[in-house]
Amino acid sequence: MCSWNHRYARLNHGFDSTQDCSSFTGSNKPVACKDGSQDAQNASAQANLISNILTFFFSALLGSMSDRRGRKGIMIIGCILGLLTPMMLIWIQLDSSISPFWYYAGSAINGVVNWMAIATSSLSDVIPKEYRASSFALLIAGFSLGFAFSPAISLFLDDNLTTSIMSFALMLLALLINVIWFPETLQTPNIVEHASNNIFMRPFQEMIILNRDNLFRLLSALAFFSGMVGSADQSLLVYYVEDQLDFNKTDISKMFVILGICGIVIQGLLIKPFISLLGERLVLVVAFSFGVLCNVLYGISKTKQMIFVALVFSSFCGMSFPTISAIKSNNVNEFEQGRIQGALFSLQALAYGIGPVFLRFVYSRTKDYLPGSMFLFAAALELAAVAFAYLLPKDRANSKRRGHSTPSQHD
Repeated sequence: MCSWNHRYARLNHGFDSTQDCSSFTGSNKPVACKDGSQDAQNASAQANLISNILTFFFSALLGSMSDRRGRKGIMIIGCILGLLTPMMLIWIQLDSSISPFWYYAGSAINGVVNWMAIATSSLSDVIPKEYRASSFALLIAGFSLGFAFSPAISLFLDDNLTTSIMSFALMLLALLINVIWFPETLQTPNIVEHASNNIFMRPFQEMIILNRDNLFRLLSALAFFSGMVGSADQSLLVYYVEDQLDFNKTDISKMFVILGICGIVIQGLLIKPFISLLGERLVLVVAFSFGVLCNVLYGISKTKQMIFVALVFSSFCGMSFPTISAIKSNNVNEFEQGRIQGALFSLQALAYGIGPVFLRFVYSRTKDYLPGSMFLFAAALELAAVAFAYLLPKDRANSKRRGHSTPSQHD
């Protein structure tokens, strides 16, 4: 992130110092570096918006398509698109005159295929209902493992170009695994075709499933509010702590290590006993309550240590994604797994796109007298999610109370 601040400061604001912008702190930071940081934050928010607009239009459509034609091919396409980001990183670092715009453009294109939506659909094909939340959590634990180790690898290599080449190699390995070893999990394709063939209307048609009944509407509200907050925290927190608390490269690495290790522990070890003890509904209440707490701490933090504590609490928010995905999966027929996962991801993508842009707007209006206000506003959104989670019907949200009945059709 710091290199992008420096690159924007040099290309857009005439910064010509031999020192990197990350080497300056507090009042010593040049105006060009501050302006470069603003450019990087705006570019990140805009790329995030474009990526999620693409996910909004394609996720439900591709999810439904995977119900008819299989999961594996779409996952392979997602891995191919995932190669674009490290390719752009390598190109930009080989040519110092290239704008970071191309990195953000490559990142945005990844939104065409939401790999996670297809992956959770694949797990739903083969995992019994009562184990789906914990299996989805193990999937996320794999991502957390990457978060835990990637900063250490970056510091060990101490060379951005080498790190980018390694990222490309790892993505290429993921593609090969999908092509050679990943099995096709869809055994009974849904042969029902939907009426509309209009490519612009199909995403909205596929998303009608979200309005099936009150449970689906509440889950949609949860996905939307939590998506707004989660995406803003993910894309804006690093820039915020660099600007306000003088976080350096080592501090940022510590943040990712904390998130990674805590994510592994919570997703890999704690979520299953939590669900067994509380049920999915109360696990969501707990997860979003931690979301309120960590965002309040982000907003009022004056020290690096408080941010690190808040990051530990934020890891408990990660229980919400696999739990919501499991409740969705448990309340549709087996031939609708791709459609429901894709539809919820489409809605969440809309929230992911709006969240950072909206909270950046809040920040721009309040940064002079309350810089952390955007996180306090995010805490209010998480509080709304707590209420929606509490309103979920127990008999359908909790897998142990559902039995093995088949959901009725209403759309």
